[in-house]
Amino acid sequence: MERYSALGQLDRYGDVARAAVENHPDLIICLGSPLALRLKQLTPTIPIVATSADPVAAGIQPHKEMTQWPRGRRYRMEIS
Repeated sequence: MERYSALGQLDRYGDVARAAVENHPDLIICLGSPLALRLKQLTPTIPIVATSADPVAAGIQPHKEMTQWPRGRRYRMEIS
């Protein structure tokens, strides 16, 4: 497992995203919509798991691909 951090600096998100994608991981886990959007632009093949208050509004995932879980208000999404 490798860990990358922009140290809370939005201007470093691009560099962090590129570094993570260049190492060809099996999966990327990230916190926040801005970083997820940058990762999504860089790779169509690496699965990305991201936290987001509203992934549809953030532009991470189109509404049609969201599916509600049977119980509760949790959502499963796949960033493609």
